[in-house]
Amino acid sequence: PATTGRLEDVAHVADAWYAVGHDGTVIGSADGIRWVPLPSLTTQSLFAVSGRDGLLLAGGAQGVLLRSWPGGFPDPVRMIEWPRRPEQTLFLFTGTPDQRFRLGRSTNLTDWVEPPPLEITDPAGTLILLEPTPNDPERQFYRIGPSP
Repeated sequence: PATTGRLEDVAHVADAWYAVGHDGTVIGSADGIRWVPLPSLTTQSLFAVSGRDGLLLAGGAQGVLLRSWPGGFPDPVRMIEWPRRPEQTLFLFTGTPDQRFRLGRSTNLTDWVEPPPLEITDPAGTLILLEPTPNDPERQFYRIGPSP
C-alpha cells in the first residue's frame, strides 16, 4: 500500500488523483487504483486537498498550506529585461508564482555558470533581480533552466 496512515481528503487535479492525511501524508494516483507516496514538506496532519487550473492545494494542522503544480507550471519563466550595457545590472522575469528556476551565464556558450536557484514569489508573477556586479553585454549570454 502507498500508506498505512489515515487519509482525510482526496481530489482530482491535473489528470491525477491526490489524497492527504495524518503526519503530512500525500499520495498520488493516475488511475485512482494504484497509489504512490509523494514528497511532503510537512509532518503536520493534512485535512483538506483541492485544486483548480492545475494548482494543487493542501491544508492542515497549525495553518500549514502546501501548494504544488503537479502538471507543470502554466507559464514558462520569461526574461523580459536583461543588462544590455556595462552599467546595467537589472533583470526582469515573469512566470507563475512559486516557480523556481536557474539563470545560467556564459561568456563563450560552452562554459556555463549556474548560481543558486531563483524563485518567483510575487503574486503578480514577476521577479526583479539586481546584480551586484557590472557585466560585459558583448560577451555575456544567458539561459533559463528548471530548478530541482
